[in-house]
Amino acid sequence: MAKIEGKSLTEKKQEGLIKEAAITAALQAPDRSGLLKLAAALTTPVRYYLDHYPIGRQLLVVEPYPDGVPMYFDNDIAEFDAVIVADDGASRRIVAKSTRTMIPELEIAARVYIPFKELKYRKFNVIDRAKQRLMQSLGIREDLTIFAAIHTSSIITNAEYVIAGPLSKEILTRCIYEVEKHRLNVDKILGSPALSYSVRNWEWTQIDELARQEVRTTGYLGTLFGTRFYISQLIKPDPTTGLHYAYVLSAPEYLGWMPIRADTEVIPADEPGNLLLGFTGYEHLGIIIYNPFACARVGFELPS
Repeated sequence: MAKIEGKSLTEKKQEGLIKEAAITAALQAPDRSGLLKLAAALTTPVRYYLDHYPIGRQLLVVEPYPDGVPMYFDNDIAEFDAVIVADDGASRRIVAKSTRTMIPELEIAARVYIPFKELKYRKFNVIDRAKQRLMQSLGIREDLTIFAAIHTSSIITNAEYVIAGPLSKEILTRCIYEVEKHRLNVDKILGSPALSYSVRNWEWTQIDELARQEVRTTGYLGTLFGTRFYISQLIKPDPTTGLHYAYVLSAPEYLGWMPIRADTEVIPADEPGNLLLGFTGYEHLGIIIYNPFACARVGFELPS
């Protein structure tokens, strides 16, 4: 039997019929209680900004990891070159060995409680919205941890560039060079909204022809020199110097690894004695930037 997203066509059809019957029954309820519940399910709260969408996982290799197995990876064998052998000479003798790196494991958790009164008092579905906020909180902590690891690793081997003023094309290309000189391709440019501000103030002559065509077609600069921009408001300026940072990153397979044992589990945590309906969000994972050659950073300022 044909399958769609792991379910058969018959199962999909049955689910559709059940949903249709439930909606019909709600609309035909004589006391309008079903209609009111349906309206509440479709109502959304007034929002002041976009929901946070985590992007940290797009920067690293994400891999489900089995229980009971230590988190580690084996490093590649170091590169070496051959030699020209003279008459009656001998070739180089090289012992190829690898090293193993253990990854510290992290537990990320959050709890949210909803007073019973909120379930009847609010016009929107409070339970669903609380679960969404709970999952967002886990994603925020993931991103903060990944961004902090990138910030530290980007100056271990590569030079840091700092400019007194908005980010320029020249200083960004020098930062890209820091990664490319290690025989790595630059895949992403990560930064805060200050990065978008600086790039939007560039002259049209400062971007490549492919990017100019993208701006003419879509009105938005999403790529530059074949790399994509990733923006997060979680990347804050340095509290001491006030510098904003942009990070040049190679592809995930050359940058870092994120093994996951438990991925975004939401567990009931009610407290009926306190009239609270609760949920606990939990993740068990590891985060490591194993190649400092694959990331570099540039600091810049914005006009006051």
